[in-house]
Amino acid sequence: MGHFAGKQITGTHTSVIDGAEPVVKALKKSGAELNLGVMENNTGGKVRKMILSGQDQYLKLQVLVNSAKQHLTLFRLTKEAAQKCLEEAFPQRSGWIITVRD
Repeated sequence: MGHFAGKQITGTHTSVIDGAEPVVKALKKSGAELNLGVMENNTGGKVRKMILSGQDQYLKLQVLVNSAKQHLTLFRLTKEAAQKCLEEAFPQRSGWIITVRD
């Protein structure tokens, strides 16, 4: 389990599931401000998946890895910019599934 801190990370919760660490690093590099949300265990599945939803300036991202889920809230990044960042950092051949919802 990783820990993140700094001016781009808001809130008091600084832990992320292991599989979400590269996602958080890629988003921080793109200039996003992140709120690290709830972690859930035993969510089922063996897939690596990201689900991006919400409106610009307030985006929700769920990162599912194996049987764990990490909720993130993104600020200061449009949905298109967040999607581009994730697709560049995690191309289809990397094994990640990226889903964008309205």
